[in-house]
Amino acid sequence: MCCVAGVPIVAYAEKEPIGRWRYTQDAKTVKVITIAGSIGAWPAGSFSQFLGEVCANAEIINRSKTGYGARALKHRFRQQLLRNRRVHLHDERFEYWLLYAGGLNSIGTPGMTIKYQVETFRLAHQHGVKVVGLSLGPWGDERDRRWAGLAGLKYHRSTRKVVDFIMGRLPRNEALEGYVPKEERYLPKWKPGELPHISIDIYDSPLRDKGAALRSIAYLTRRYRRSWKLKRRFPNESQIVQEAAEIPRWYLRTDLRSFDHIHPNSEGHRQIARTACASLPTNWQCDCSVLDHLRWVRGEGITTNTRNAK
Repeated sequence: MCCVAGVPIVAYAEKEPIGRWRYTQDAKTVKVITIAGSIGAWPAGSFSQFLGEVCANAEIINRSKTGYGARALKHRFRQQLLRNRRVHLHDERFEYWLLYAGGLNSIGTPGMTIKYQVETFRLAHQHGVKVVGLSLGPWGDERDRRWAGLAGLKYHRSTRKVVDFIMGRLPRNEALEGYVPKEERYLPKWKPGELPHISIDIYDSPLRDKGAALRSIAYLTRRYRRSWKLKRRFPNESQIVQEAAEIPRWYLRTDLRSFDHIHPNSEGHRQIARTACASLPTNWQCDCSVLDHLRWVRGEGITTNTRNAK
């Protein structure tokens, strides 16, 4: 077990149990399963809970799991929904959706992360489940040595690559790196079912600290010129120094952090839900305006109007 994004990575769970839960609200015709890592598993006031409160026709079950990377999340989706005998995917009364927000726990290998995300979306597509893909959110901190100076470009670029895949901005062969068969390595177009039906950018959103101070250009330039490894890897000095200087502006805002720079607090989750809400299908019947009035007390969502009425 090791750490990539600040939380333990759980080994691929071959013994992941088959889900035994069921959807219980027949009046809600949109059935949603949330699959994510520890951010999605936030216990009180998660984006999944916020959306469940404001989307009147969507029954959202959160099966996120702390520490799971893209490979384990693929397996969890299959076990929790596709192999769950209490979920009837062929029931024509209902429309099924996957709300996916994973990948940070395997961000050190972006090509592999994308590979397993593609396989997850393909599985969903094959079983008639539509996909809402939330991108990775902003993360990082100047006190975290992984982000120090020019070294921070590794995680910044890896994160952006997985974000750009979710948003459909990358050619297929570029996104999957070496994880494609030889005969497909020059095919840039994605195959049906490999991308989300709806893609939502959480990375370049109000969650990030757009007004953060830039790093010192002079300091970064000196560091660059002293390293032959950096010069060989990044031949364009001005471009790479500027990119490194702007990294703090891609961190999670300090007022939206919980116990670290990776996990949003409840206000951060509200912002995720607000960013996602407007892009969700009309048949979810989401009233996004209610999000601003929701507060969480002991894990239960209530509106300020309801609270005042009591």
